[in-house]
Amino acid sequence: MNHGTVMTDERTLIARITSGDIDSWHAFIEAYSPRIQKTIRRYVNDPEIERDLYASLLDKLKAGRLARFDGRSSLSTWLFAVTRNHCRDYYRSAKGVRHLLTAVEGLAEPERRFFKLHYVQGLSIQATFESMRVEAGGGISYLDIFEYREAVRKAMGAKNLGRLLDRLLRIESETAGFALSGASPRFDREEAPDMAAPSPEAYIDAGNLRVAIENMRKAILRLPCRDQLILKLRFEHKRSAREIGEILDLGREKQVYRKLESLYEELRTLLLQCDFPPDAYREVAGDIENLCAQSDVWEAVPPSNDETAS
Repeated sequence: MNHGTVMTDERTLIARITSGDIDSWHAFIEAYSPRIQKTIRRYVNDPEIERDLYASLLDKLKAGRLARFDGRSSLSTWLFAVTRNHCRDYYRSAKGVRHLLTAVEGLAEPERRFFKLHYVQGLSIQATFESMRVEAGGGISYLDIFEYREAVRKAMGAKNLGRLLDRLLRIESETAGFALSGASPRFDREEAPDMAAPSPEAYIDAGNLRVAIENMRKAILRLPCRDQLILKLRFEHKRSAREIGEILDLGREKQVYRKLESLYEELRTLLLQCDFPPDAYREVAGDIENLCAQSDVWEAVPPSNDETAS
């Protein structure tokens, strides 16, 4: 059976379901419920919540959501995006946020505020810093923001919720990564019409991101070798601030964070000197850390002569 026939059969199945055919609905559940349940389990680690989300999503699909499937992607791909958004919506609801907050309830108020802004509301590191700085009357530095993030990650990891941070709550970054790398499956806004459009502050389209990565490679190569090594250890080798301090004898974690903050500012200045569409580039340059985290940035950056870690 070719792809066109499969797509036609899927649309026929959906048409029968929306017309009220109960047998077609049962056939749909038998064929696609394993996919839906597997997707929910990627993002939820509580069996009771899994069951509730599965049941509520089936209700929505039967009540009319399935009628929005237009065949521009496979039904399986469309259902992945719809299910993922359903999970995200739960964690952004009052009940879901309360569930997540149990993981960070022992943290200080600034760390909980960082969690809400960056991970729940989806603000970039730059936007989170600016918001918290205004709220605190200017008494917050970038170093504080990084420390808040490390504390949140440790707390979420202790509750086995760590993967939610980057896979679900920062879903816009995941989508941009798929579009950039060509990973399969690829979910963009055309293939997933149910996906809520990200805010302008959070969204960088794939074309602009490619240009930003090329410019970032060039900017990194303009730094001294030791500074390149600090960034490589942080983003390519995923070393912690403590490990970087020990490897390069940079002192305590706070000293490493201060050095990283200085490097981010230098890279931001270099990037803003590049030829790039200003309306799209402002946010790219404002979120240096997320840009450095793109694996493609490091593919063209040769190892420094004094690199001592793998």
